[in-house]
Amino acid sequence: LPECGDMVATEVAQPRIVTGSVAGLRALSLLDIDAGVAVGHSLGEISALHWAGALDEEALLRVAGSRGEAMTEHSESGTMAGIAASSETVSELIGELPVVIAGYNGPNQSVVAGPVDAVRTVGERAGEAGVEWTLLPVSHAFHSPLMDPMLDSFAAVVAGLEFRAPAIPMTGAVDDPAYWVRHVRDTVRFADEVTSLADAGVTTFVEVGPGNVLSGLVKRIDRGVKTISVNSLESLDRAQEALAR
Repeated sequence: LPECGDMVATEVAQPRIVTGSVAGLRALSLLDIDAGVAVGHSLGEISALHWAGALDEEALLRVAGSRGEAMTEHSESGTMAGIAASSETVSELIGELPVVIAGYNGPNQSVVAGPVDAVRTVGERAGEAGVEWTLLPVSHAFHSPLMDPMLDSFAAVVAGLEFRAPAIPMTGAVDDPAYWVRHVRDTVRFADEVTSLADAGVTTFVEVGPGNVLSGLVKRIDRGVKTISVNSLESLDRAQEALAR
């Protein structure tokens, strides 16, 4: 994984995260493990494109780097915070502030994004109401209006991608460039996707990439499914142990 530069800066973080996902997918390939469906969270949805066979590895790494660079060059920074509350409660906490709900991660786990001071104010309101919250270690307010200035630049990158028909099902409009541009700005609905897949009969979710945050989110959504984390920051042996449990 890239080890130089500011690891929080999005032009470094996005290629780093995607490289970690590719490493994890290679580990699964070595173990002869295939997926029945591909799903991702935010940037991870682009990695899911590769897992599904719709985007080759070189294009995946290129688009992740270009995405981060476009955000750095054209968008205001801002920040994000996780709030342990329903979207209805979070909307009340936001009130008149220029903050949006950027992600629905679970029944009582929402993510907000916007200007730094405004997000901090929402967090302070949450704290006063006895609701847990935390600032996320990010450089930008992803999935918010602060992304708007980079959309045209990123659209030019996405227009040059060659999408293949996916070998396995995945969520999202796979071969629609406009979808992947809107994706930067639109709200992440991870909880809805996990719930839909569980209701459709998916029983095991394998998280691939540098970390295991999504496995924790899936457990909190509580649909009675099994979660396995193939953490690319760990060894192949550790990944094999996790999959064998």
